[in-house]
Amino acid sequence: MTQIKTVPASVPQNESMRISNVLRRFTGAIHDVALLRIASNRVFPHGLSSMFKNILLPVDGSELSRKAVSAAIQFARTTGGRLTPYMCVDEYPYLISSGVGYEDRLAFQQKVEAAAHQEMSKIEAAAALAGVPCAAKVSAAETPYVGIIGMARKLGCDVIFMASHGRRGISSLLLGSETQKVLSHSDIPVLVFR
Repeated sequence: MTQIKTVPASVPQNESMRISNVLRRFTGAIHDVALLRIASNRVFPHGLSSMFKNILLPVDGSELSRKAVSAAIQFARTTGGRLTPYMCVDEYPYLISSGVGYEDRLAFQQKVEAAAHQEMSKIEAAAALAGVPCAAKVSAAETPYVGIIGMARKLGCDVIFMASHGRRGISSLLLGSETQKVLSHSDIPVLVFR
C-alpha cells in the first residue's frame, strides 16, 4: 500500500496527490516515502536525493527510449545525481571476416560505434542544458541486458533507469524482453519508464 508519511500542512490535498503521482511515475510504487521538501514544483523524497547519485540510462534510439531520456534527465536533476547514458551495440554478426559479401569486422565496429556516439552526444547536450553531469558509455555485448547490467556494476551505479520497451518492440505482455531480463538478473535497483 502507498503511504506518504509527511506532507507539509501548507500543501493542498490535490497537490499532495499530484506529488504522489509524480513519485509513483519515477519509483514505480511508493513504500514508506517521506516528503522532505517541496519547492518550485520539485519533490525531494527523504532519502531519494542521497540514494540515487549514479544513474545508468540504457538507450537504444527507440521513441520510448528518447522519452525516457527526458524523464531520466529530470530525475537526475531532481535527485542531484550524475547520469550515464549507455548504449549496448551489436557485436559483429558474422563468424568470419572475409571479403566475400560481408562487411569486415573493423568497418562494422566503426559504423555501429559512430552511430552510438552520435546518439550519445545528443543526450549529453540535453543533460548539459539541464545542468546534469553526464558522461556516455558505449560497449558491445552478446545481449543488451548483459551489457546493461555489466556496465552498471562496472560503474558502481545506484540505479538503472530504463524504458519499458525498446526498438525490438513489445515481445512480452507487460515489458520488453530486455527490460524484463534486466529486472530479473540485476541486483541493482531498476526504475522502468513507461
